[in-house]
Amino acid sequence: MRWMLLGLLGVSSLSLAAPTAPVKLLLVTKTAGFRHGSCDVAKIEVPALGQRSGLFEAKVTEDVADLEPDSLNQYQVVLFFTTGELPMSDAAKANLLAWVKRGGGFLGMHSSTDTFYRWPEYGELVGGYFDGHPWNQVVNVKIDDPQHPAVEHLGAEFQILEEVYQYRNWSRDKVHVLMTLDNASVDVNAAGVKRADKDFGITWCKDDEGAGRVFVSGLGHHDGAWRDPRVHQMLLGAVKWLTKSDWRSDPALQALVKAADVDGLVAAVGASRAAWQDEPVKALGSLGTPAAAAKLAQLGQAGRPLNVRLAAIAALARPAGGDPAPLLVLAGDPDPLVRAAVCTALGQQRAAAAEPALVKATQDAVAEVRLAAVQALGKLATPGAKTALLAALRAPDENQRRAALSALTATDPATRGALLELLRTTPQTLGDSGAAMVDKLAAQAGETAVYEVLAGLLGSAASGATKQAALRAVARSGRPEAGELLTRALFATDDNLRRAAIAALTGVELGTLGGKLTPHVRAWKVIGPFANPNGQDAHDTAYGPETSTDPTAEFDGAKGKVTWKDADAPNGRLNLRQAIANGDNFAGYAACTIVAPAALTCELRIGSDDGAKAWLNGQLIYNRKAFRGLVVDDERVTINLQPGPNRLLVKVLQGAGDWLLTARLARAEGGLEGLKLER
Repeated sequence: MRWMLLGLLGVSSLSLAAPTAPVKLLLVTKTAGFRHGSCDVAKIEVPALGQRSGLFEAKVTEDVADLEPDSLNQYQVVLFFTTGELPMSDAAKANLLAWVKRGGGFLGMHSSTDTFYRWPEYGELVGGYFDGHPWNQVVNVKIDDPQHPAVEHLGAEFQILEEVYQYRNWSRDKVHVLMTLDNASVDVNAAGVKRADKDFGITWCKDDEGAGRVFVSGLGHHDGAWRDPRVHQMLLGAVKWLTKSDWRSDPALQALVKAADVDGLVAAVGASRAAWQDEPVKALGSLGTPAAAAKLAQLGQAGRPLNVRLAAIAALARPAGGDPAPLLVLAGDPDPLVRAAVCTALGQQRAAAAEPALVKATQDAVAEVRLAAVQALGKLATPGAKTALLAALRAPDENQRRAALSALTATDPATRGALLELLRTTPQTLGDSGAAMVDKLAAQAGETAVYEVLAGLLGSAASGATKQAALRAVARSGRPEAGELLTRALFATDDNLRRAAIAALTGVELGTLGGKLTPHVRAWKVIGPFANPNGQDAHDTAYGPETSTDPTAEFDGAKGKVTWKDADAPNGRLNLRQAIANGDNFAGYAACTIVAPAALTCELRIGSDDGAKAWLNGQLIYNRKAFRGLVVDDERVTINLQPGPNRLLVKVLQGAGDWLLTARLARAEGGLEGLKLER
């Protein structure tokens, strides 16, 4: 049943899309692969968001029986935060697709694209598959469609801490892209980047699944994303869009907009359920007429429901250059959510008259208001705004510092001077926003004044993220003295700093750095594939290569008889999909010979996708069972090489996606020049 508005537009009734009861949503957090710690946060935050907003009632499940037809058909939206090959029956899989076609809304978050690799129709439904995560950092996200109800609150761009995915079988020709990674905020040449087009979608939707809709977002790796009000608003907008109850999907509200019926839209606010009252307000804001603006000013006043007030305030912000007076009246509102919304709206208007109110708001008692004020000041081209932004670089709140930084330009002498002073004198107080400050200065790292500050951070009390950013900048500085700093960092006790050094030196022939590292092994013998059910079950299964050293031996593999064969890794990354078999749920072996001129103790550095075991001269030296992507030199093992040939055997498991191996030797004291790495 739907609620009705009578007598509008001269007709007897108009059926509006807003339901008479909350949407029923099923949150599925079942995982058959890697399980994110943020699953537990999502299980709390999503139902709480639904209850708080009144928009939906959520059931959380880890039981795939809830996806069987008799259960699934009672829900309007299904949210997947999943991984791996879930144990769904064929009937349930077919019904899920049919349920969407009949009008169901599928919502996929973060690792929903790391699910059902062996069910191609699922990959088509969500628009692509996970293909690695080159970055895990604060990134800038651009909004491709600022009119979509799920992202209209985000403006043109925003920053967030996220593990950013890249996707295979994904193209913006197949989906409607809503958010895209701002490539300027990351190193697009980082290890693991595969997309030649450098197109990294973050959120997209599909409106071509029969009567149903699909919404997929890569956000959600970190706990904070599930607690972020911006993500909450995205989820609310997504649920409305999926159920076709947002104002753009509602034919009755669209008819009122077409007729410019201000009074009809105001009446619709009062006639709707609480959770949907903001939709007619948004529709009213689209008119852009003085009469509509006057009504929006009234709807934004105290005494109205909060979602109505917030929608009215957001609508008053459009178009840019509008009258800030109605918003300035609300700048001192008792509700901090309203004050924050007013700051955001004033920033979108870019009116110089808003400067005093926004500067005052940077001292608000509530952190969210201060942050909104700093973000808004970043959009004003006034001297007072710049002064306030420079002051915000010293704010106790890290989010304020980041917001101020994103609005400032390092080529500006005042900004550059402020950043260098902060990084030189108080790096320990900056938290991870220090990393963003370093990134801001990275393009000038070759200049002596900047280089000296960045190099000094490596021995300071700065955060690990700040040191890693400094290391990346030093590596790109082009200064000859940078080599010694990078070499030392390759042997840092801080694993993250060491990995940053490795990433910074990707593509550099590390065997030339004083004999402290060999090149990666590039010539291997490989054999396989062997069966590996569920991606990990074969980890402790001793197939023939673990006990036989005969290079001519033949073994029973997953696809028949297998023998050893040559495989090359020109870039140091052995691609076992190419070398052994292109498929999922396999195990394989790679072997090489390390020829040592004398007995030597050193490190073996291994990276693998997924887990691995390693033997040296028949002795188990490394054992790691895991679902993971490749991280070069991820693991370090101390080994003792005997004079002459030493046989290294590595078993690498594969569940889905990539199947990769890297290996090389390291020794902080040097002395590896005489080693030979052979097949």
